[in-house]
Amino acid sequence: MNKNLFLRKFETLEPRQLLSCSPTGLAVPALSSRPSAFLKMYLDFDGDTGRWGKLGPLDFGLFDATTPPYDIDGDTGCFSSAELEQIQRIHAIVAEKYSPFDIDITTINPGELRDGRAGKVVIGGDGAWYPARAGGVALPGFFSDFDNVGYVWDGTGSGVADIAYIGEAVAHEAGHLLGLLHQVDVDPMTGEVVGEYRDGPIMGKSDDTPNGGRWTVGETALNIIDLFYLSLGTQDDVNRLMSNGFLTGQVPLRPDDHSDLRALATPLTSGVFGHTGNGVAETETDVDFFRIDSVALGSSFTVQVASNSERPMFDPRLELFDASGTLIATANGSVPSRLDEAIQVSLATSSTYFIAVRPAGNPGVDYNIGSYTVSVQPDVGDRPSNAVEISGVQFVNDTLGLPAAFGKHVKVESFTSVDNFDWYKFSNPDWETMPRGTVNVLLDNLSSNADLFLYADRDFDGLVGAAELIDQGTSSGNSAEVATSLIYPVYEYFIAVKNVDHANTNYRLTIELDHSDPEHPSNLAARGSDVIYDHVSLTDSDLYKGPLAWTRGVVAPVLNFEFRPFNADADLVIGYDDNANQILDPAEITSTYHGLVNQVTPVTGVLGRNAGRSRLLVGVRHFNGDTNFELRFGFDALPVIDLGTPLSGVAGLLDVNASQHAGQFADLLNSTDNLDILSLGTPPAGAFELQIKPPINGGANFELVADLNQNGKLDQDEWLASGVDLNFQVEQGSTTPYYLLASYDPGSAPEADYEVIYRDVYANSDTGVTPANPRMMQPGEGQLVGYAALSPEPLLDRPTVYHRLDVTQPGTLHLLLQPEEDEPPLVGAGLQVYVDKNQDEQLTDDERITGFHDGKVARNLDVNVVPGGYFIAVSVPTAEGIPAEEETTFVDYVLTHSISAPSDNTPVAVTAAQFQSLPDLGVYLKFSEDIEMSLGAGDLEVTDVNQGTPVPFMMLYDQASFSLFVGLDPETPAGDYRLQLHAGQVADPAGNALESDLFVEFSLDPSPQVAQVMIDGSSSPQRSMVRNLTIAFDAVVNLGADAFLLEQVGAGVIGTQFSIDNSSGHTVATLTFTEPGLIGNSLNDGNYRLHILANAVQSTRAMSANRIEEFFRLYGDVNGDRVVGGFDFNQFRQTFGRSSADPLFKSEFDYAADNTIGGNDFNAFRARFGRTLPPA
Repeated sequence: MNKNLFLRKFETLEPRQLLSCSPTGLAVPALSSRPSAFLKMYLDFDGDTGRWGKLGPLDFGLFDATTPPYDIDGDTGCFSSAELEQIQRIHAIVAEKYSPFDIDITTINPGELRDGRAGKVVIGGDGAWYPARAGGVALPGFFSDFDNVGYVWDGTGSGVADIAYIGEAVAHEAGHLLGLLHQVDVDPMTGEVVGEYRDGPIMGKSDDTPNGGRWTVGETALNIIDLFYLSLGTQDDVNRLMSNGFLTGQVPLRPDDHSDLRALATPLTSGVFGHTGNGVAETETDVDFFRIDSVALGSSFTVQVASNSERPMFDPRLELFDASGTLIATANGSVPSRLDEAIQVSLATSSTYFIAVRPAGNPGVDYNIGSYTVSVQPDVGDRPSNAVEISGVQFVNDTLGLPAAFGKHVKVESFTSVDNFDWYKFSNPDWETMPRGTVNVLLDNLSSNADLFLYADRDFDGLVGAAELIDQGTSSGNSAEVATSLIYPVYEYFIAVKNVDHANTNYRLTIELDHSDPEHPSNLAARGSDVIYDHVSLTDSDLYKGPLAWTRGVVAPVLNFEFRPFNADADLVIGYDDNANQILDPAEITSTYHGLVNQVTPVTGVLGRNAGRSRLLVGVRHFNGDTNFELRFGFDALPVIDLGTPLSGVAGLLDVNASQHAGQFADLLNSTDNLDILSLGTPPAGAFELQIKPPINGGANFELVADLNQNGKLDQDEWLASGVDLNFQVEQGSTTPYYLLASYDPGSAPEADYEVIYRDVYANSDTGVTPANPRMMQPGEGQLVGYAALSPEPLLDRPTVYHRLDVTQPGTLHLLLQPEEDEPPLVGAGLQVYVDKNQDEQLTDDERITGFHDGKVARNLDVNVVPGGYFIAVSVPTAEGIPAEEETTFVDYVLTHSISAPSDNTPVAVTAAQFQSLPDLGVYLKFSEDIEMSLGAGDLEVTDVNQGTPVPFMMLYDQASFSLFVGLDPETPAGDYRLQLHAGQVADPAGNALESDLFVEFSLDPSPQVAQVMIDGSSSPQRSMVRNLTIAFDAVVNLGADAFLLEQVGAGVIGTQFSIDNSSGHTVATLTFTEPGLIGNSLNDGNYRLHILANAVQSTRAMSANRIEEFFRLYGDVNGDRVVGGFDFNQFRQTFGRSSADPLFKSEFDYAADNTIGGNDFNAFRARFGRTLPPA
C-alpha cells in the first residue's frame, strides 16, 4: 500500500515579527469555501490526540499521532495574530486547489469523519512520531476503511513558516485521502520511474513552482505491499477524483456559477473602486459571461481579470464585447508567469458592455482551472494615483494659500456625468516634530447624490484598497457627508468623492487638518527659527512643547514669537509643564497674548525652561471662531555665559598636544562643582571629533559651543550641538575658539563622573594611518613631528604611522628617531623600512628591508638605498599587547632623515643556508667572511608562518667556518616556518653590512596520525553489520604486529588480522576478525573498543599518542541511533526479498550472508525490533 508521503525538508525563512496572543486563545477562524457542499475536508489547526496508521502486513500497531496546535512562536496555548493570519492564508491556498469541485474546504469541525462524507488534515507539530522523514502523511481513507485523517507538519515553534509549502502540502495530503496517488517523475526515453515526485503537480512536488501546483495527467506508481513500486500507468487527477473506483469515490465538479451565454450574463457588483465579480472555471471549456450597465458615455475604463489566491491555478483569457455582442478586444495569457489580463477602453460608446472569462491557451497535461476575480475600474484620472495633493493652507474664503499642509481647506468643485471619482491626498510634512493630528472632512452643498471616503495608505504603495478605508459618509441623496480620523506622520491619506448618480454634480469639500492632539503635543524646532501653520476650531486648541534638551545643560534658550490668526481672533498662551502631564493646566500658564484677526502680535523674551527646569508649552486657543493661524519663532541673541569669568568647577584647558591635536580629560560633577568649561583652543583647519563617556547613571549634559564673535561670552546663536558624540569642522584660517561645556543635572544622581576623548581627524585627515595615504617626507633631508597611539578608543587608535620618502640617487639613508621635546623616551617604539615591490600599497614582511623594535631615547638606522620609493613606519611598543581598558599609549616622535653618498665597500653576503632534520633541528647560515653580530630582541626571528607567532630558538656561531646555527626545540610542531635576519645587525669588522634582510623558509613534517576510522568499510552510520574496520593514516607508516587491539566491552579481546595498502600515498589498514562463531563474518551485537598503539606506528617520527575508537554493533540499526525502530523497519521492508544483483539490495540487512534478504534475516530483525543497546 502506498504510504502516500509528501516529502519535504522544512526550509528556514526570514523571521517574522511575532505578535502577542489573540483574545480568542486557540479559537480558529470559521472559514468555509463552499458551506453547502455535501463533502467536507476539515483543516484542523487546534491540535489532535488521535492514533494513526497501518504499515502493510507487518503490523506493529497504531502510532500515537498526538499533534499540538499550529505554532510558529513556541506558544501552543494560544494563536498569535500572525498565526491567525497564516491559518487564513493556508485555508485560501487549499480552497483554491479544490475550487472547481463540489467539496467544502473548512476549518469548522464536521463531527464524525464518516467514509464518503468527511476527511481531516491535521496541521501542526514536527511529525516526530512518524518513523520516516517526511513533511506529511495520509492514506486513501475518504472512500475506504483506511484512516480518514492526514497530517502536515509545521516544524513547531521554529519562529518561521513556509506558507506556500504548508498550503500545497495540505492540498497534496487531502488528495491522498480522496484516493489520488503520486505523480511520479518518468524518464521520457526509457519510461522508467526516476523520481517519486514530479515538479509542478499538486500530487507531485508543487511548493517550488512560481505560481502554484495544478491538477494534471501523468504517470503514477503504487507501492505493492510495502516492498516495491509498480508503475500503474497514467493518472488523470481530475477524472480520478470524479469517478468511482479502487480507493476512490465521486467528488463532483461544482455547478457552473456563471452562464456560458451572453444573454444570461451576470451583472457585476458596484463598489467603491468600480464594479467587481468572482467566478470559477470548473472545466477547461468553461466560459463565464458578465455585464456592466452603468458606463458613462465618453468615459474611459479598464477591465481586468486576475487569479485568486497566492498559489493560483487559473490562467485566464479575457474578452470584451459591446452592447450588440461584437467582440472589440481580447487579452490572452501571453505571459505564463503572470496570471492576469487587462483591457483598456479609452472612449466608451455604450453604457453596456459584456465580459467573457475563459481558460487561456489550449488544453494540455496540466488542468487550467480555478478561481478568479473580474473588475471594471474607472479611468486613471478617477483613481487614487491621480489624486490632487492638498499642499497649501487656505483661507476659509479660499483666497490665500500658505506653504504647509495643515489648516483648513475649502474646495468648491463639480463632477461631469462621465466622472466616477474625485481624489485628494495629503500627508504630514512635519513628521519629525508633529507626532499625530486629526482630520475632519465635510462634503456638502451637493446638487445630487455623492459619497465620501477617507483612506490611509498603510502599505505605502501610493494607492489604497478597501482594507485601508478608515472612515466614510454614505448618506443617500444630496445629504451632507462627514469623515474624521486621527492621522499619523508615517502615512499618506486619500479622500475620495464618488459620483453616485453619474450626473453633473456640484459639491463643496471642507478639509480641516490639525496638528493638535492633547495627548501628544507637537514639538517646536530645537534650534534656529521655525514657522507653524495650523488651525483651531471652536472645539479644540493646539499645543506645542519645547524640546526636552532645553530643560538640561547650561544653555536656557530665549525665544521670540510672532502670532497671526487669519480668520478670527485667537489667544496665544505660554507656560511650563510643571506636573509633566503634557497639558498646559490653568495654574501653569504664565502669559496670555490676544491675537487680532489678520494682525501680527509680537511676543519676546520667552525662556525655554523655567527655574524648575520644566518644559516650555505654547498653546493656541480659539476666541470667537475657527481660524487658520501662523506662529513664527526664533532665538534671542543675548549672551548667557561669560566665558572669561572663572566659574565654580571650571576645569580649564582640555589637554591638547599641539602636534597631536588629540587628548583625553576626565572629571567629576556634583551640586557644588556643577560646571566644567573645557577649552579646545583654536584648532587648525580640519575635521574634529569629541566622544564622551557619560556616567552610567546619567547626571551630566554636554554642549559644544564656539565663540564666533570672539567677545569672550557665549551667545545664544553660538550653541552648536549637544550630546555624547560630537563632530565639527574648522575652516582654513579660522581663529574661532571652541569650548565643551559639561554641566551637572540636579535631577539625576548625586554626582557624575565623565571622560572626554578628543581628536583632530589629523589636521591632517588621517594621513599616515595606511600605506596608501602616507605622510610625505621631504626629499634629501628633513624632519617630521608626529604621534602614534595604541588605544581602546577608535578615535585615538593609530598604532603605526607610515611615511614615504622618494629617493632619486643611490646612497645611504640615515634615520634618527627620537622623542618630541619634553616627551618621555621612546622605549620599545619601532622603526621599519619597506619597499613596496608589487606596487599594491600593502606592505608585507618580505617587502621589509630592515628596522628595529627597541626604540630608546634616540635610535639611529642606516639603510643602503637606490632610486625609488621607500616607506618608513613608526609604531607604538607592542610587547605589552593592547593597553588596559581606559589607557592609551602615546609615542610623540621626531623623525629626522638624510642621505649620504654610497660606500665602495663590499657588503657581507650569505652563501649557504641549509635545513637539517633531527637531531640537529634548525637552520645553518654560512657567511662570506667573518662577521660581527649585535643582535637584540627582534633582530633575528623565527616565526610560524600560518599562526604568525614567534618560535623559541637558540644560536651558535662557529667563527672557523663563518657559520651560524639557529636551533629549534625538538618539540616544535609540524608546520611552515620563516627565519628572518635583519640586515643592519650583521657586519664585517670593517662595518660593511648585509644588503638586505635574510629570509629562509622551511617546513617540519608532522608525526603520523590516524586520519579516519571507518566501520564496515564506509562512513555510513549503520551498525547493522560490522564485518571489518578500516584505519587510514595521514602518511605512509610502518605498522608493528601489535599495532591494533580490539576488545568487546565486558567480554574480552577479539582475534583480528590486518592487511596494508599504501597505493594512495598513505597507509590504509583493513582489520578483519578471526574470532570463531561469528555469523555472516560480522561482530556480535555489543559495545567495542579499538586500541591503536602509538609505539607500533612509525614514520620519520612516531605517532604522538595512543588512539581509542569506540563503536557498537546492533543488527537492524541502519541509522546508528542504538535502536531498532520504525525507520529501520521502513528501510528493511524496501529491500526484503531482494538479492545482491538488485540495485535496491541492502547488504547491511544480509544477516545470514547468503546474498538475499529473506526469512532468516526477517526473523533476526523481528527478534531485535524495539530493542535498544545502551552505551558502554
